[in-house]
Amino acid sequence: MAQTKEMKSSKGQKETYEAYETCDHLYFLGSKFPYREVDGLKVATERLENILLDFISCSEARELLEEIAYFCREKDLFTLSEEKIREIFYP
Repeated sequence: MAQTKEMKSSKGQKETYEAYETCDHLYFLGSKFPYREVDGLKVATERLENILLDFISCSEARELLEEIAYFCREKDLFTLSEEKIREIFYP
């Protein structure tokens, strides 16, 4: 049976959801944001970065910004291999 575009999209969304639920999360302002840790460095989403920058006057936001080494698109957070992330950290 051939997969339709909708079936492929649904499968991709399910995999992303599963990755989101199984990864570690940072909490800020009552919301949780996914992150990965590679070689002791935290990688989080650009969405979190934007929120933290909006609340830069808050000490908790500044502390989180200092903790996170790299921000990327949410899709990339779940799809980039650790090797690719290392290439970003150590060009």
